[in-house]
Amino acid sequence: MFSIITSLQGQLRRGILRQPARGSLIKDSIIGVMVFIALIGLVTQVISNYVTELHYQTVARHASKVSQAAGKYVSDKHDAYLCQLAPATCTAGISTPLPQPFTAQTLIDAGYLDEGMGTTTMDRQTYRFGVRARMVNGSTKPALEALMVTAGGEALDEGGIRRVAQLIDGMGGFISDPSLTELGGQASTAYGAELSWSLPVTPFGLTAEPGHIAVAINGGLVGGLDKESDRLYRFSSDAHPEYNQMNTAIDMNSNNINNAEQVNANEVNAARFVALESNGFFGWRNGNDIQAWLKWNNDKQKVELKNAGLNVEGDITSEKSVSAADDVSAGKLVVADQFLYQKTVVVSGDSCDAVTLGLASISDTTGLIGHDSTGAILTCQSGAWTGIKITDKTIVVGNTTCSSTTRSVATCPTGKTVGAGGWILGWYGQGKNSPDSSYPLNTTQWVTNSNGDNNCFQSVVMCE
Repeated sequence: MFSIITSLQGQLRRGILRQPARGSLIKDSIIGVMVFIALIGLVTQVISNYVTELHYQTVARHASKVSQAAGKYVSDKHDAYLCQLAPATCTAGISTPLPQPFTAQTLIDAGYLDEGMGTTTMDRQTYRFGVRARMVNGSTKPALEALMVTAGGEALDEGGIRRVAQLIDGMGGFISDPSLTELGGQASTAYGAELSWSLPVTPFGLTAEPGHIAVAINGGLVGGLDKESDRLYRFSSDAHPEYNQMNTAIDMNSNNINNAEQVNANEVNAARFVALESNGFFGWRNGNDIQAWLKWNNDKQKVELKNAGLNVEGDITSEKSVSAADDVSAGKLVVADQFLYQKTVVVSGDSCDAVTLGLASISDTTGLIGHDSTGAILTCQSGAWTGIKITDKTIVVGNTTCSSTTRSVATCPTGKTVGAGGWILGWYGQGKNSPDSSYPLNTTQWVTNSNGDNNCFQSVVMCE
């Protein structure tokens, strides 16, 4: 600046020297006044430019902060906005509608912006944000784009708004005056600093006012808000469920996975053990219904299996008791090292059919074993509890017959009946060593018939 003043002073001196000398003092005074006036003008302009630049920087910093908060908000609400703007891509259904467009007050209410930041620029221009979903060639997934444009307040001149756009962090821009055709501005269009990008304003639900700020949130480019990558998204992505999918195994390097509500898997392999809390259980589920479960009963100090049976291909061994509230079945032997104990006492002659005994698993109760109050064994015979009969047996031998015209008859004593019978060979010849017949004649007699004259037989009967 001083070099300019010195040059100007030299030119004035040369101009004055060309004139005839008419008082050097007056000439020097005039030169001094002119230099002072020029200096004041230059200093004033420099100060004015400096103050204006500070204002532009302040406006740009504020707009940068607000646009960054908006970018975080839209990124977090990406799937919800995509479901709202492009319902065909939504798999979880549309939730509560989000504001579109929205303002800085929305960011303050949602906690993305401090309340003290305000909702306008230094020039009282109101921040407004719009979101749109745009289809991309060669892809079935739409891209989400967001744009910030200010409205109202005091408009900046063309040079000022372009300077602010240059100072904004990220993809700062401006709304140009379309009447300035030599600058190439078009109506309803937002331009980036140095015309680095352009976006139509109307599809975002916004209006374009010359002299106002514009910012393409996260660049406003395809996929800019939620660009696909190999990263696993921490938040649910309804529009793009593949963002929440792993395509390889996870090695936790001996670290834990904590606070999981449900773990769904086809197989679970544990090198050491699977532990449950005292109120936990293993369950078998059909849809949302628990069909059966295995759990620990801390009060009884036992493991309980509910609503299911247990089928094993190997042996079941217990070091203590095995209890059952219902039937215990065996395909072959039931072996006890010591005793069989029956708690129920039955009465001889009482009915022992399945209905009376309350047995649903069998219908034929013949052969059931019980005991009476004395411990005597009773069995179920012909539908009634019957004791085992123990009677004295008598052997009776009948007369001898050695001719086919006679027979041997053995008769039981009075009060006894035939239990079994046979014959005794006394003599035989010509190989005839068996009778013609031997059978019970009635309930008290056994008869044997000889088959010729070459043998002798006696009937034998066991009476009971």
